[in-house]
Amino acid sequence: MLLLDVDHFKDVNDVLGHQTGDLLLRELGQRIAGVVRPGEVVARLGGDEFALLLRGRDVATRAHTLARQLLADLIEPLDLPGVRLAVQCSVGVAVVEAPGVSVNELVKRADIALYEAKRERASVGVYSQQACTAAARRLSLLPDLRDAIAAGELRVQYQPLIEGGTGKLLGAEALCRWRHPVRGPVSPADFIPLAENSGLIGGLTRLVLNQALQTTRQWLDCGLDLQVSVNISPRLVSDGALPELVAELLGRHQVPADRLTLEVTESSVVNDANRATVVLDQLRQVGVRLSMDDFGTGYSSLSVLQAVDVDELKLDRSFVSTVDRVSADAILVRSTIKLAHALGLTVVAEGVENEAVAGELRVMRCDHLQGNLFGRPMSAEAITALAGDRGLTRYRNQVVDLKAAERRREGYRQVL
Repeated sequence: MLLLDVDHFKDVNDVLGHQTGDLLLRELGQRIAGVVRPGEVVARLGGDEFALLLRGRDVATRAHTLARQLLADLIEPLDLPGVRLAVQCSVGVAVVEAPGVSVNELVKRADIALYEAKRERASVGVYSQQACTAAARRLSLLPDLRDAIAAGELRVQYQPLIEGGTGKLLGAEALCRWRHPVRGPVSPADFIPLAENSGLIGGLTRLVLNQALQTTRQWLDCGLDLQVSVNISPRLVSDGALPELVAELLGRHQVPADRLTLEVTESSVVNDANRATVVLDQLRQVGVRLSMDDFGTGYSSLSVLQAVDVDELKLDRSFVSTVDRVSADAILVRSTIKLAHALGLTVVAEGVENEAVAGELRVMRCDHLQGNLFGRPMSAEAITALAGDRGLTRYRNQVVDLKAAERRREGYRQVL
């Protein structure tokens, strides 16, 4: 069985109306029916969820092939009256190759697989006992997460952001942390997708922004001119209420807008480019800085830069970690830094774990560095102490070996 769900369908109904939503579902249903074989059953279960029941030999292979075909086919734009829409779907797959499993159990398994798929969006999830256990554990956290957000019990920690050339502390990235009263620390990889998929991400984002700006105000009152960065969920990048929320909290804490950087991923912009562009333009009017997070991991980086006016690029740690060797990643990082500077953008490298990587990034003229080398996520008070030059002295005024730098540059030229 395959269960298919339309990502962000509620947004279509809210913005374009239920009539457009109904037309969208009708068109999607026709596309789905067009790829099934005789004997395979398609049904709409309700809302924006469709089910496909497959039978026959090699059903597992057929199920996986069909799931990926559906993802590819359904992303093609739809021409509806007065609007052209491109939507994405998530698919859950559950396969039973031996008798003894009821229809209700099969649907339940496919629903668990769909839940796993929706954690990533526009992906395929496959049922397994491990996935079932993990999903049950995460779902059991939902009531506690809702209560923790409402009570303001989640806390923000801050990872230092360092100026590449001098080692000066520039600010920090705000990272949400949750210590469950019974289970102890809960990984953000568990509770953030849970918040996104349950409608809690708006409240969680407000909590993080509020704490981060309150802390920034305290730093300013202490004479520390530090900036703070906050990640914005892909679910909110197209939310028209986001600019108003940001402006409200900036005003409440009397923090200059340019001290706040909002980090968005390139994929979140591409998924709903028209609406995302409008929201990001409104945020720029508020005066905050915009950062393209995880740059290089998406599928259309250059086209995103053309469409969105950002202030900085944040290089993904998967590229940064190997720049101390002459490798494809090193070439890509160096070229990206040069491109960004030519466009007038600042470059941040995250995931800097050792001095060799930091040294190479300085040679490449990377503007800002972030990673465990400079400090793991810490309290606001620890950042204040760090700003007093405790713990960063060895990175200040570091002299680069120019001969070694030239040899490295020569190596890059030869590879290029």
